[in-house]
Amino acid sequence: MEQVVFLIALTSFLLALIFLGVNIIRIGFMPALSIRTRLSQLALVFMGIYVIFLISFLVMIN
Repeated sequence: MEQVVFLIALTSFLLALIFLGVNIIRIGFMPALSIRTRLSQLALVFMGIYVIFLISFLVMIN
């Protein structure tokens, strides 16, 4: 069970980095860091999922 949670956490982190990278390439560095674009919002959602699943993973292994 811990492995599945950790896999979901890593996948969501990877997707967040990909979305952020694509957004930086598309519109530039400073505008990509704002929350106005759809890709920035998706990256933020996946970072939130990453944090939630990472915390649950850390609780499970202890």
